[in-house]
Amino acid sequence: MKRSIDNMNFNVFIGIDQTGAATKSGQPKMLPVAIIYKKKHFVNLNIQSITESEIEKILIDQLNLSKLKIKNLKPLILVDSVLGLPADLKVELKSIFKEIEFYQYNEKKYGAQTAYSFFNKFISKNMSTKPRRHVEVLAKANSVFNLTPYQRNIGCGSYRILKDLSQNQKWFQIWPHYLKSSKWATIAEGYPTYYWKTLFNFNSRPNKNHLNINFKTADHADAYILAFAAYTLRNAYNKISLPHVSQTEGWIYGFNKFKSN
Repeated sequence: MKRSIDNMNFNVFIGIDQTGAATKSGQPKMLPVAIIYKKKHFVNLNIQSITESEIEKILIDQLNLSKLKIKNLKPLILVDSVLGLPADLKVELKSIFKEIEFYQYNEKKYGAQTAYSFFNKFISKNMSTKPRRHVEVLAKANSVFNLTPYQRNIGCGSYRILKDLSQNQKWFQIWPHYLKSSKWATIAEGYPTYYWKTLFNFNSRPNKNHLNINFKTADHADAYILAFAAYTLRNAYNKISLPHVSQTEGWIYGFNKFKSN
């Protein structure tokens, strides 16, 4: 199955790293961001949440363009977040957005325990093992159903990003689920560890001084590699097809190591 984005004509590329961390007041912390526009790189940026207004504002501030010109751009945004659940669960992304919008656990809207509670409520007690997405197995990626390890808790960060996106879904489309060229932005799932290895041959994310860029934090470095992957793979990726399951489960942008049926 080919889920093409050839006709999108992307011209600005944004990487957003995940964080499920919350402040003492229970609000989510800032998200690290990087932007690539006309081969210029903008790094060490932050946004409060993934909303249309926040994305517009950071593009206006960094690119020095008017709001009208910003709306004429076609952003491709890679986020370090799972954007789908295993097909065996029969849960569409639209349903996830609906369930997560107002979700809280023990009166907490964010945090590791809240994320763990949210994702695991989709699993039947009759399941002997927790299901995995096709792409997770192939990429050896972590699952949102696991509470640990905390340092690489994709569930906590994915929960936060999905909750952000659930608040207003009118301004973006999610690749490869629902593709409508009328949407302003396209959001896809990224995997920084995979990109560091395949694009730079790094076995782990670099320290802040790699690539002649003085990254503030390792998280800002991951935001950069997401933007870089979006930019680098924007053409080559349209030449491959995806397994049918990707439209239900989602897929890591740029990951093509699979055998089609």
